[in-house]
This record gives sequence, structure tokens and C-alpha cells, in this order.
Amino acid sequence: MSSPVLKTSTRAAYGLSDLGVNILVIASILITFTYLTTVLGVAPGIAGSLLLGAKVWDVISDPLIGRFSDRTRSRFGRRLPWMAVGAVIMGLGFAGMFAAPLTSASPTLQGVYFVVALMVTYTAFTMVGVPYGAMTPELTEDYDERSSLTAWRMGFGSIGLLLGGAGAPALISLFGGGIEGHRIMGLIFIPLVALPTLMTVWALRRQPLQSTEVVDIDLNQQWQLVKQNRPFVRLALLYMVQAGMMAQVTAGLLLACAYLFDSADPNALLTQMYPLFVLTTIVSLPIWLKLSARTSKHQAFVLGGLVFTIGSSLMVLMGPDTVPAGFALMVIIGLGYGAYMIFPWAMMADAITHARTYTDISLEGVFNGWWTALQKVGIALGPFVIGWMLQLAGFQSSTDGSFPEQSESALLALRLGVSVVPAVIFALTLIGIHRWPLGRSSTEVSIESMDLVAK
Repeated sequence: MSSPVLKTSTRAAYGLSDLGVNILVIASILITFTYLTTVLGVAPGIAGSLLLGAKVWDVISDPLIGRFSDRTRSRFGRRLPWMAVGAVIMGLGFAGMFAAPLTSASPTLQGVYFVVALMVTYTAFTMVGVPYGAMTPELTEDYDERSSLTAWRMGFGSIGLLLGGAGAPALISLFGGGIEGHRIMGLIFIPLVALPTLMTVWALRRQPLQSTEVVDIDLNQQWQLVKQNRPFVRLALLYMVQAGMMAQVTAGLLLACAYLFDSADPNALLTQMYPLFVLTTIVSLPIWLKLSARTSKHQAFVLGGLVFTIGSSLMVLMGPDTVPAGFALMVIIGLGYGAYMIFPWAMMADAITHARTYTDISLEGVFNGWWTALQKVGIALGPFVIGWMLQLAGFQSSTDGSFPEQSESALLALRLGVSVVPAVIFALTLIGIHRWPLGRSSTEVSIESMDLVAK
């Protein structure tokens, strides 16, 4: 039996939450690594290690919150109460990350404070993101309707990318950079991060959701059920690597503006470049959606991934005289990023539905917990990799928000770290995406005939 078509207002209400979430995510990825290395004076390798270490907690907290979300009973359903509380903490936590109360302490101690604040903020992000993602298969079981729902989500998410990616460096530059500029930016972003999710909660409070039986199971039982879903495990691991490579490029963009393009005001240049990337991403979303309707999600995703790979690879050629070419690359990379925004999440919803072929237990929150945990580990892997590339090459940190002169080896490491290295690794993940086994009719095929689930 097919699911009813969702109203446009329902799709829009659902998608709105991703605006605030993406403001948090992109601002965090874009400026935290540079903040640690050029404002707090943390060595790049240590900065990357601190960011990665903070994600260890997510591997525990995300599946737990997914489990608790599945078991929640309230007048507003299983998901919305978590999202409401998480949204408030998420906004306040983001400001806390840049409060810098330990300015007289050592760079390492300041970095530790930052990471603790980051852990609190991303736990709140989990409280929003895990229940939010679990709602996609609960809102509709239709293959193409999920793509449409995800496109609405990512459309609002793209606006969040624009506000966070262009707004954060613009505000930092406007208020003089350094600790004070970051601190004021964090305060201004509190309502921008929190309000969209609160509005989604209010708009969907009476929306009926589909669900299956909820059974109390422990983490080990969760994992046993999750790992049976081979399509989900494959996609989640590939997406973790892809998220890492995207984060690696993003973490190095501000440094690229300073050193590769030799900009006197890197924050200002990034504020000009980033909107072009985001606008291209937004425009590309309906194009990718139509292409996937004619082919499949995974085929369209592979094509988009190749576009991103080409664009990011060409970053290796950038220099002080190639700023116009840099703007052109933002268009190419943004076009490929549009596919990356839509299809992993839509394919993940299909993989969750696939679990219903071997269990009646409601696992939407559990799957989203593991998915979000691996996504955040991937996001931390990017700064970790480029951080150690820079440190081993002799990159010099600073404590006043400036960009000191670097050695040729450090500049080469930066050039490769934002271009060839992430592009090649991302391209390799597309091999696994090309072999994706689930299509429109897969959820109606029995587990025996598909032979996709471990026995």
C-alpha cells in the first residue's frame, strides 16, 4: 500500500529544522580549526586530535539517544520533545564554544575547554539530529517521496550553509577578529541555530507518523540488529569517509584564502566565495532530484560525486593570480555538493525501511543514532588529517588571529590537503555507492530473494 503524498506545508515544516542545524555544522567545521590554530595558538596536529577526540563520546551518546528516542512516550510523540530541548542547548552551546573564559591559560588548556563545550553542543545536536532523521521514514514510506522530502530538508539546509558559512566569517571580520570577534559571532548565532528547529517542532506537533513495535533492547542487541542491515552499514561507513573529506576541504578553506590566494583579509574573501558555492548547491537540488527520478538515487549520487571530485582536485592549481578561477571552482564544487546533500540521507531512509524485512522492532532512532555518530566521527577526521599534514610540514600557529608566514613545505601540505588528497579518497568511495543494492521496489522484496542480510 502506497503512502499518501505529503502536503507542501509538511515538507517545508520538516525541512526548516535543517537550516539551524546546518548553521551550527558548517560554522563549526569552517572556523573551529582555524580558531584553534590562529586565535588560541594550538598546534594544528593537536587541534585536529582534540576535535577527533571529542567525537569518541558521540559513538556512545548517539546510539543511546536513538534508543531513548524510540522508547519515548509523550503527547507530542517520540521525536519532537528531544528536538525541542536539544535546539535550546545547541544554540547556547555554540555560543559557549567561543566564549573563551580562559584567555590567560595555556593554548592547550584553552583548547580543552573548547572541546568540552564542543562535546556539549554536539550532544545537543544529536538530540535534534537523531530524532529528526528518524522522522523521514516515519513521515512516508514512498521511495520518491522520501527524495522530495530530503530535498526540502537540504534546501533549507543550504540556506543554513549560506548563513553559517558566509555569516560567521563576516561577523568575525566585522567585530575585529580574534577572541572578541568570535565571541560576538557566537552570541549572534544563538537564535539562528535554535529557532528553526523549535519552529519545526511546533509545526509538526500534530503530524501523524508511521511506526512499528517498540521493544526495550540494550546496545549490544541494537548492534546485532543494525549490523544485519548490510546496505545500511555499507552506506554509513562510506558516508563517514565522505563527510571526513568534505570536512577536510572545509576546515582548510580559510587557510587557503590566506595562503593559497594570498588574501589580505581571508575572512572577507571567504565571505565572498562561500555564497556562490551555496547558491549553486541550492540551484542544483531540483536538478539532482529530477535526475534521480529518471535513473536512481545512487546513480545520480555517483555523478554528483564525480563533479565534486573534479572541482576539488583543481584547487591544487590555485594561487594569488587565480582568484577568479577560485570563484568558478566554487560553482563546480557546489554543483557536486548538491548531490552529496540529498542522496546519502534519502538512501539511508531506504536502508532503514529495509530493516523491516527482518524485524518488527522499531529501529528508526537506533539507525539514525549510529548514522549520526559515524557522520560526526567523519567530520572530525577531516581536521585531524589536515591538522597533522600541516604540523608534520612545519605549520606555525598564532595567538592573535593573524596568519604568519609559512614554509614551502607547510604551503604544499595545505595545497594538497584541500585538493588532491580529499578528492582522491572521496572518488574511491563512489565505487561502493555505484554498487548500491536498494531501488524503488527493494522494500517489497523478501529478504530471502535479496540475500542482503547477514545470516
